[in-house]
This record gives sequence, C-alpha cells and structure tokens, in this order.
Amino acid sequence: MNRARRLLSLSAYCLVIALAACFARGSQAAETPTPCNSDPMQIAYGDLISCAIEVSEDVDTYTFDGQSGDAVDLLLTGVSCPAFKLLLNGQLVGTPGFCQGHITKTLDTTGTYTIFVSNGSPIIYQLSLQCVGGPCMGTSVAEISGTLVFDGTPVSGQKVRLFQNGLIIDKTFTDPDGHYHFGSPGSGLYEIRAKIAVP
Repeated sequence: MNRARRLLSLSAYCLVIALAACFARGSQAAETPTPCNSDPMQIAYGDLISCAIEVSEDVDTYTFDGQSGDAVDLLLTGVSCPAFKLLLNGQLVGTPGFCQGHITKTLDTTGTYTIFVSNGSPIIYQLSLQCVGGPCMGTSVAEISGTLVFDGTPVSGQKVRLFQNGLIIDKTFTDPDGHYHFGSPGSGLYEIRAKIAVP
C-alpha cells in the first residue's frame, strides 16, 4: 500500500498538460505534426509539419502567404546544422545564425514566402510556423482555460503556469471549482504546467 501511495504521489506531483494553441486567422491548433506530402508544400500559421530529408543535399520547400507587418517565428528541430532560409520572390529575407534552426522576422512586404530546408545527410525534422505579432494575429480574442482535476476531484487554489518556447509567460491560480484561465496570449504553441502535492 505504501509503495502504491508513493507511486501515486510521485506521478501526481508533476502534472504536465501540453497544449498547442493557435488562434491566427482561424487556424486549428497543431496538436500533432502533419506529415509532408508535396514539394513545395503549403504551410500556414500555427502548423507543425514533420518531414524528412531523404537524400544528402535534398531540399524541401514550403510556401505561405504573409502580410506586411506580420511577425513570424520559424522553428526547425531535429536537424543539427541545417541550411534553412526564408525568401520572397527569390530574394533572401531571413536566415538563422550558423547551424541554427530558428528564424524570427517581421515581414516587410505582403506576398507568398518560401522556406527552404536542406541538410548534408538524411534526417527527420519538424518545422513550425507561428504568428507572434502584427496583422496575422487577427482581431479574435483567444483564451486558454481549463479545469485542473485530480482523482476525479477539482483542485482549487493551485498554481498553474503557462509556458511558450520553454519560458514561463503567465501564471494563475485555480478557482474553487478547479478552473484556470489565461487571457489572450496570441498565436503559438503553449504548455500548461501544474504541480499537485499529494498528502
């Protein structure tokens, strides 16, 4: 009984709820990566795409429509030293530092943008495109909320934290019914964490 109680306490101590939220231009939340299926492939704000460089020096291309003033965040994971760039009409408009897979850029021009991903050897990767500011945020007021429940009972007065890109961006406490609410954090991938101490 003590062993079962310790295991239950340990598993309940760190309750992590992962939430992928995207509210730009009415996009659906990207909970699991979408496999790539064409080249070039259309990508939209809030998308998370899983793909592979199948042959050394292969190039995958993606396109998306951006507006002047859109602040975009491109994140490429799974590739150790990628060739990764953002172009408009064949002109380079954004590139990460050497061997980095992250581009943050405020777009100067409205148009169709192209993302190039390449690697020197075969690899599986994930590509995320997020709107982090500007017109792409739209005028919708998106909220993140939920109910914290343990063993069928709502947990009140519990601290709940909201993370984006590994950084805490907000925190709140659950109400007497276990509900928590974060205002309008905008488009992006979020993680909600709460720790429950079990007596």
